[in-house]
Amino acid sequence: MITTIIPTTCERPELLRAIASAQGSRVVVVVNGNRYDPALFERVKALATTVYLPEGNVSAARFHGLRYVETPFFGFLDDDDEYLPGWADVRLQAMDSGADVVVTNGFIREETDTPLVDDTEPIRSDPLGSFMRRNWFASPASLFRAETIPPETFDFRIRYFEWTWLFFVLHGKRIEFVNDLTYRKYEDNADSVSKSAAYHLAYPDFLADLCALDLPERIKREIRTKRQSALNSASNFHLSNGEIGKSAALHMRCLATGGWRYLPYTRSIVAALMR
Repeated sequence: MITTIIPTTCERPELLRAIASAQGSRVVVVVNGNRYDPALFERVKALATTVYLPEGNVSAARFHGLRYVETPFFGFLDDDDEYLPGWADVRLQAMDSGADVVVTNGFIREETDTPLVDDTEPIRSDPLGSFMRRNWFASPASLFRAETIPPETFDFRIRYFEWTWLFFVLHGKRIEFVNDLTYRKYEDNADSVSKSAAYHLAYPDFLADLCALDLPERIKREIRTKRQSALNSASNFHLSNGEIGKSAALHMRCLATGGWRYLPYTRSIVAALMR
């Protein structure tokens, strides 16, 4: 009934854990890029349908994996995360309601397991607004109905924040949230992309692209406010690294987009110029 697509660079043994947790579904592993471990690659080929994509891009890998979906439903699992026992039954049962997408709760593993969502009522009453405060549309959380979510929905090359982009692209589809804990997402990985400087520096431009989507004005206002904060954060990053020109340019962009509450930060840039 379900195809699970696992995009991976095929470098870490945690991939084997992910594959094992998805048993009960048809597993398609998309190895992308040229950093893969040949020995691990051979082990994976014995466990799941395995394809190779030369381009090292996780979004491209997810889209490529959709070519191999022949089941009524599909989902995605990052190579360092895992499903929990019973995950498929919970999601398939929720699909009986006619939803296009079923999203479940799950654990975030840092030092201990913590549920991603504590209070589910805001999600049910205002999905868009609640998402602006907490991303509950995590990569291992969702099951998609192949009949109503076409492959081209995933045809984008966004390198970071792709699940945030996807959530807003799906605006208008019937998304049902279920509070059952069906996955464990590991956030204690020091090599995680979300911990990189490039990830955070890409955020302001991503928010600008997001604001161009057809979304309610109240949501666009919140996105613009987040972008002002992101520009200020990026400006501070460059300043702390002695890149005063880049810091000043981002600070001016922040002010130009209405971030006047960050005007006092100008003093920090001026002080750095005078040293």
